[in-house]
Amino acid sequence: HGWKGILIEADPEKFKQLQALHEPLGNTCVSAIVSGQGSSPNSLSCLLKEQKRKQQQQETNESTSEADLHVLPNNFDFLCIDIDGMDYWVLSDILEHSDWKP
Repeated sequence: HGWKGILIEADPEKFKQLQALHEPLGNTCVSAIVSGQGSSPNSLSCLLKEQKRKQQQQETNESTSEADLHVLPNNFDFLCIDIDGMDYWVLSDILEHSDWKP
């Protein structure tokens, strides 16, 4: 498909469906609630930084198989978050406070 994406879903059942559909394609799925406030630990920039930290921690753990690693690209093509009404603030947070550039 030629693109990399990050998909975020808070609902556990919908997240399982999202994972089943997108992770085989090489996309990263994150189960989280996203806040529109940049200072919140649930802001998109904080969530992505935490996901990246977990990924790096897994990579240093020799018992983790390649199949268990989800690569979080710094420059991704597609970002999907199930949010209602906070789109502007979430996008503003990631563009202003992180290295990720969707």
